[in-house]
Amino acid sequence: MNKFHPLHVFTGIVLCLALSSCSSTNRAYFDTLKLAVKSNERKSLTIEQVRQSKADLLQVTVGERPPVVMALAFIEKGQNKWVSADHAIFTIEQGVIVQTEGMSNDVLYTSNLAANPLADKGMIDFSWQRQLDIAEVGYGLTVTGNWQVKSSETIEVLGNSFNTRRIEETLQFPKTTPFIETTNAWTNTYWVDQNSGELLKASVRLMPEGARIDMTYLSRAARHTSAAGSTL
Repeated sequence: MNKFHPLHVFTGIVLCLALSSCSSTNRAYFDTLKLAVKSNERKSLTIEQVRQSKADLLQVTVGERPPVVMALAFIEKGQNKWVSADHAIFTIEQGVIVQTEGMSNDVLYTSNLAANPLADKGMIDFSWQRQLDIAEVGYGLTVTGNWQVKSSETIEVLGNSFNTRRIEETLQFPKTTPFIETTNAWTNTYWVDQNSGELLKASVRLMPEGARIDMTYLSRAARHTSAAGSTL
């Protein structure tokens, strides 16, 4: 996702882990980074490869770039921090990206997280206003998202079908330049599993000129197929 070569960064991370205590968390992270590096050489992961991972996996596509795999490095204060093989980090709280590292314009801060509609599994139509700090774009940017449950929709993940609720956020972004801006409104989409209430997929933009980010929660999908007794 950034200028660093995955193998170089991976080597550095391995050395850091070798110097640290050999905890089960570090071992899971180590194994998952190996999988993330190898996944860049394949078109996709199989459901068995996902199930064998000791850490949760998230597939991410940024704009027109090839998909990459991110691993859940740790959870801090209810926020999931996902890391890629090239050291990009997404901090996600209740399904929404609230901070990034390694992007062209990083999201540095998101306010009013307690009002995130995805935190309520029984969510109804809702408006969520928050402020964003985005590197080289602006600070204290007030954005407003109008959320709606649109319909039931069947999606496919790892060769299995899931019944989901399609939730759309129509987002309004403030002007950041003195010029005419035509891309200050767009739609972010989230697919939430009907049975578990867990987010399985998302397609979002973080800022007007930012690339669209598509995310698929591979490990969640694999766990659901296991629980359902699916044979693949």
